[in-house]
Amino acid sequence: MNKARSSLHTSRPFGANGCRDTYAILARVSNRQSAAAGRLIIVSGLPGAGKTTLARQVERDLGAVRFCPDEWMADLKIDLFDRGARERIEQLQWRLAQRLLELGTIVVIEWGTWGRAERDALRERARDIGAAVELHFLDAPVRVLWARVQDRDIERELGHRPLTHADLEDCAAIIQRPDAEEFALFDPPLATPTAAVTSIILRLRPLRVSDEMSARAAHDELAADDFSFLLDSWHPAEEWIAYLERLRQLRRGRELPPDRVPATFLVAVVGSDIVGRVSIRHELTPFLADVGGHIGYGVRPGYRRRGYAGEILRQALVIARAEGVDRVLVTCDDDNVASSQAIERLGGVLEDVRVAQNGVRKRRYWIA
Repeated sequence: MNKARSSLHTSRPFGANGCRDTYAILARVSNRQSAAAGRLIIVSGLPGAGKTTLARQVERDLGAVRFCPDEWMADLKIDLFDRGARERIEQLQWRLAQRLLELGTIVVIEWGTWGRAERDALRERARDIGAAVELHFLDAPVRVLWARVQDRDIERELGHRPLTHADLEDCAAIIQRPDAEEFALFDPPLATPTAAVTSIILRLRPLRVSDEMSARAAHDELAADDFSFLLDSWHPAEEWIAYLERLRQLRRGRELPPDRVPATFLVAVVGSDIVGRVSIRHELTPFLADVGGHIGYGVRPGYRRRGYAGEILRQALVIARAEGVDRVLVTCDDDNVASSQAIERLGGVLEDVRVAQNGVRKRRYWIA
């Protein structure tokens, strides 16, 4: 296949039975006849984007067969940076995948699939077989990917060298991200994904010029919850370009009002939809240290109960640490059980409950 790709499609191996398990599954499936059409689920993204996390969840939820070249390379004790071996393994996996699709099996592949031509070829061949095809693309800022890669550090263990920040930047420069036109060529998901699946598809990014209408709509929606989507320093009459520049200055800590601290403001995006936002404060004022915390986040009403709030917080913690915040203070209303559970799942330790100036009781958690 014609690929825009690198040899750095790395993910965390989960065991030593990748090749043997797949052949056993193929043998078992081959013994039965299936009238149902197969389904190919392509999980695409850069190193550290969360491909394996999503692919494993889909594998468990849908009873799919999953192909990950890293796991086979680990099983065979092949250097993860051996591009020739990786391509040969992917070719073998694709031959097996096509047979499974013919038998009506759900197949998940997580090769990175950085190039549009590669994704097109997979989709067209699967459709020739009669299978449906899904595409899930995972993305995140390079600084977030880098923090995740450093945390797992499997390339140093299973390759001849560690993955570097320059490697990631090179990958980000050559990947061909799918657009709305390409997504429209794929089938809708087989079923509504669980929160664990949908949350990993979410990514955080800065606001763009093209986001103005969506961001204003989100601001109006959350006003009913007494929550300022665009921060309380924004005014509807302000020019959007000027507001985006103020956010850039806020992140750099320049020209700050007396009651402000450097902060990173990002929107949470799933596909092309803005589903929420987060403000990551690099420092604390007395108010923030009391009841505000380092991270303030919210999800639009129409996108709640999908696991997005927890994923926004998880990614925000990575960014906060990249900004030098070692211990992160996160607060929530005392009666907000869902938020408190999400914070605790991410390692939050309750210090105390305090009453804010407006009389609302706030739970104060520290995450190290």
